Amino acid sequence: MISGIAVAVKQSLPSNVRVYGVEPARAADAMRAKEAGQSAWKGASKHIAGSPHTCADGLKTCLLSNNWPIVRDLVDHIFEVSESAILDAMELVVSRLKLAIEPSAATGVALALSSQFRALGHKRVAIVICGGNGDYGAVINALRKKYVQD
Repeated sequence: MISGIAVAVKQSLPSNVRVYGVEPARAADAMRAKEAGQSAWKGASKHIAGSPHTCADGLKTCLLSNNWPIVRDLVDHIFEVSESAILDAMELVVSRLKLAIEPSAATGVALALSSQFRALGHKRVAIVICGGNGDYGAVINALRKKYVQD
């Protein structure tokens, strides 16, 4: 998805607009490849230990070679966020905005809330929030454990 967003933003908005990606720390393969300066997707830049254990299940897959040149050239930087930050951001969006988003969509919110991102000093920020692919059964079960005493 970031490939399409980066193409659209870079072609239709002013040149000073930045496109940032964000991945769970446990599944940050594109971030590692970009930091390493990989010119071609080597396929070896897989997740650290097989299938990552992350709540952001939509981001468990590895980037494909046909998208890599777009990400490499048009995405300005890729950040990573922790599982805790993802879940806190998801809770904030659900409780304040009343939007049912998946954890993968909460990664952008988690980044925007981080001190690392705030230190960049951006005045206007847009976050793409999509998907309702979360395991809401698990969320309901966690709430039951927390609140139901019968």
